Amino acid sequence: MLKRYLYLLSCLAFALPGKSQVDISIQTLELADTTDAQIYIYGSFNNWTPKDTAFALSQDPINPKIHRISIPSSLILPIEFKFNRGSTFKAESNSIGEPIHPRKIKEEGNYNFTIPNWEDKPETKKKYTAKLRISEIPDDLPQDLPIYAVGNFNNWNEKDTTYRLIRAETDLWQVDVSFSRDTLEYKYHRGNWIMVEAKPNGRAKANRKIITNKWTNIYVQKDKIDSWEDIDGNLTTPYTMILIIAAIFALIVGIILFIKSGRTNQASRLMAFWLIILGVEVFARAIVFNRAAFQAMPKLFVIPGTLMYYCIPIYILFTKSLLELKLAWKPYVKYILFIPGVSYSLFLFFSYAPMEKDVFIFYIQDFKFEKIQTISTIAGFIFNACMFYIIGKISGKRSTSKDKELIKQKKGVINVLLVFLLIAIALWGTIILLGIYFGSLDALEDYRFVLHFLSDSIWFIIAFGGLTIGVMTLYLPKVFTITELSKAAIKIPVDESPINPSQPKNKEKLEQILSFMDTNKPYLDSKLTLSGLSEKMNISSHILSKIINEEFGKNFNDFVNGYRIKEFKKIILEGEHPNLTLLSYGYMVGFNSKTSFNRSFKRITGQTPSDFFNNIHLN
Repeated sequence: MLKRYLYLLSCLAFALPGKSQVDISIQTLELADTTDAQIYIYGSFNNWTPKDTAFALSQDPINPKIHRISIPSSLILPIEFKFNRGSTFKAESNSIGEPIHPRKIKEEGNYNFTIPNWEDKPETKKKYTAKLRISEIPDDLPQDLPIYAVGNFNNWNEKDTTYRLIRAETDLWQVDVSFSRDTLEYKYHRGNWIMVEAKPNGRAKANRKIITNKWTNIYVQKDKIDSWEDIDGNLTTPYTMILIIAAIFALIVGIILFIKSGRTNQASRLMAFWLIILGVEVFARAIVFNRAAFQAMPKLFVIPGTLMYYCIPIYILFTKSLLELKLAWKPYVKYILFIPGVSYSLFLFFSYAPMEKDVFIFYIQDFKFEKIQTISTIAGFIFNACMFYIIGKISGKRSTSKDKELIKQKKGVINVLLVFLLIAIALWGTIILLGIYFGSLDALEDYRFVLHFLSDSIWFIIAFGGLTIGVMTLYLPKVFTITELSKAAIKIPVDESPINPSQPKNKEKLEQILSFMDTNKPYLDSKLTLSGLSEKMNISSHILSKIINEEFGKNFNDFVNGYRIKEFKKIILEGEHPNLTLLSYGYMVGFNSKTSFNRSFKRITGQTPSDFFNNIHLN
């Protein structure tokens, strides 16, 4: 009974936090060998030194499974740490003896942890040994520099010096690694992630792998290091330099197009918007190949993946605008085209924006992003293949422009665009097929270069295609300047206002109606009704409705709104009341709401009031 009270009092005393310390309590297995039972905490605060007596935990006198330690929070927070019994080989693990991720503490307080097992203790999973050997390293550095192995066997901790390779022979470095996973993944480095091994061209190298089988417990692996990222992997490689030049050029051309937008049509403004997006995406694609840039801004890694969902929808609107097509689209259709891109962007943002930088880097280096990339690549291919079909269909539509020679030149621009898109989509489909085939094998480095080459080629095609159209936008001013479709907004189309029929049946009544509408302007009254107009004109509402329907081919509302739109355009063209808003003009000519004003204007003229006003302003 006394022991129980003492134990409760000790727990209570430990639960009272100090104002400037972190109190940690752990519960672990009861170790039979008491000589090997001392537990230490190690982590970012002591450079991951495993047997640091300054950070040894004290054992509870009542319950030997409980260990505690208090650390001044002012010296360490935030921290990453793990527990060990004097060596990294004796670090805490999961229930089957596998290494675990470092724990984290961000603020002072009381923390209780459970240690299910230790890496050196017997576990239920089979134990393997990998004898890692390096037979050759690059000659551009001294041959006696330290080299370390890092992988899922030590939770990718590059600060773990336990796995430094030993020079055994003149041309051989070696280290033994113990692991219990079905697949061992690892790399070599010279002290940290900045100095990690790379492909022959200096770009990031995929993890090396050893896949276990039931026939053996020992694996001897002889490797060759081709290059180092900090020496060969930089922004001066031909591939990355071309991408950076293309990105800068795309941004410059996009800005120029926006500046010249006063003399160009909507197609060039869409291309300007696209080029700016292209510049940002391609630049992000280029700099993530640099290890220092990746360490500083790792989340740029996910930006290029969004390009696939925005490319062709913008091209569809570009094609529609450039060829001056009148498509039977609902106003919201153009927004639907961007739903996949916006959805994918939001998914990336909410999935990875909250993630801490170090965790995100580990997530990428451990190839946990590959599944998402694979799904998005396949979904993006299907989406863009459908969008490419739509571009092909609408590019064959008849243009509303009467300048056949000009339309021929514009179709030439669209054909150039379609060729680039077709090549990119064909390469895209090839990547998916090869990925499915090689992904079913353990191809890895022997075949991955083909997939990377095709992926790089797609980026060249996209960048070069976008820049080609951008340059054509600058050097073909006749193709991209405002044409008669835009200028038609200045001239009031005949069918926007009531017209005289060629052979009116009620000529006298018709002339009376036209004269009254032009002279008295009853349409300026927003409350005007059929009965009200018939009363003013001394004509029965039945006869007035019949004449409007038969002679003008319109119902009463469209008949009156046609006069209101005609009056609106007259006010705009004459520059009356320049300080009023467009909606104020709408109320002035007789519309009673913003909705009816916009809807009627769009239905009768084929454009919105703001489009009409902007075209007037540009000219």
